[in-house]
Amino acid sequence: MANHEYFTGKISREVMLDRQKKILDFPNILRNKVLTDSELLILGIILDIGTIEREVIVDRLEKLFEENEFHITGDNAAIKLQNVFWLAKYFGKRKEYRKTIEYCDFGIARNEELRTIYLIEYFTYYKALSYKRLGEISKFKKSLYEAIIYVEIIPSQTRRDRFKDIIRKDLGIEPLEFVRDYIDLVKLK
Repeated sequence: MANHEYFTGKISREVMLDRQKKILDFPNILRNKVLTDSELLILGIILDIGTIEREVIVDRLEKLFEENEFHITGDNAAIKLQNVFWLAKYFGKRKEYRKTIEYCDFGIARNEELRTIYLIEYFTYYKALSYKRLGEISKFKKSLYEAIIYVEIIPSQTRRDRFKDIIRKDLGIEPLEFVRDYIDLVKLK
């Protein structure tokens, strides 16, 4: 309910975050060994939208991944992938591009394992941006190509157009022209 009120402009970010923290009993929840799907989702929202307490949430979420003890009731793949996305985004903003790539690779591998494409366009795009920032241009091009291909299979034309606009704005690249040029480049090799 708080999320809906926030996204429709009825309450401020601070009020929404405060309500979410109360629901979770934050920061005490960070000591729990097992997190429910809902708790993990709310932690991710606080990480993504909040401006403080991010490091403690990242630390908790990273421990779940690093120690391979992703204990979460319900085993909801979308919630897991959403949090992987938020971690990749967080590290990208901090210019920790290797960590961003690590989480993007995790998200991509998890999607392949589950035979789904949840947020796959973002994982491949954030990976491409990270490679670009690291100066690894061939990996950037390959990842951007993959991102654009995934964008093209999104059923919603509005979402496809919005994502292509992001690419144009961020990179000054016309997505479909880039794909054509990339295919030509790969054929030459």
